[in-house]
Amino acid sequence: MARAMRLAVTLVLCSMESISCGTDNWNHHLSGAAACLQESKSVTDTTQDPKVLLSSSYEGRWLLRNFAYHDIIMSVSLDQRPQVAGDYWCLEEELVADPYFGLAARVIFLIGEISHLNADFVALEAAGARGQVASGPMIPLSRRSRHLEAQLREWKCQTYNRDESLVLLAEAYRHGALIHLYRTLRRHVPTHREAICRKISESVAAICGISKTMARGCYAETSMIFPLFIAGGEADTAEEVDIVREALCSLNTSRRFRNVEACVVVLDELWQQPGSGVDRSDKSKVHIDWLDVAKRRGWKMALF
Repeated sequence: MARAMRLAVTLVLCSMESISCGTDNWNHHLSGAAACLQESKSVTDTTQDPKVLLSSSYEGRWLLRNFAYHDIIMSVSLDQRPQVAGDYWCLEEELVADPYFGLAARVIFLIGEISHLNADFVALEAAGARGQVASGPMIPLSRRSRHLEAQLREWKCQTYNRDESLVLLAEAYRHGALIHLYRTLRRHVPTHREAICRKISESVAAICGISKTMARGCYAETSMIFPLFIAGGEADTAEEVDIVREALCSLNTSRRFRNVEACVVVLDELWQQPGSGVDRSDKSKVHIDWLDVAKRRGWKMALF
């Protein structure tokens, strides 16, 4: 079977498992898709890299974008690096609206970079615990953090002749990416916790505002799962909770996607716990995160 066909089949199976189960199995198919893109160790010619070969056709580039989106969003939900690194999928069609992320290709790439940053923080802390490194290596990670934040804050969606819902979707993903970054910093650099929590609150409010503005039933609404969920995990007011819950339930009004149902279940459990939300300045309390809820349930959240 041709590589492109194998990749397409594994991505279809991943999507089917995510909507029919929503909490397991989909990730195995995505790992299979990643294997389709792994360069053979016996190949030294970069032109024979599977990603390069696929990028030579429109269909191949679409498959690369489809995989990259799922891989990057999985890196957030499973708290790990993307399986395939790089901007191999960010090509000339960036201004073409993608079925999954609309016009937010650059933002999706930056979400993947934040997941790499998070993994590097984890690796550095593990090495520090073993006494293998000093505090110096933290400086480059802090610089990367500031650079990522600056890119996200400066990024603007190209708005000329664009459907308003696509612009709103791109902005929702931008704020979702900022929340992902600030969660990473709150976890690994607690010295500026209060300022970080304020920034998280701003992005949660922005996503809630976008959700209220976006027309129910529009095509872009179906791609709001990731921004809504990551905002819901940090929602700190009853109004924000209601907005996120209503929006997620609205996605399933005419269908029953199990991954969306799982998102509501996890957030409902989180919202009932003391110490949830962005107000985590009191270090004396045990704070619950949606990652904790998903891990306890043994669920692998499909946020796409």
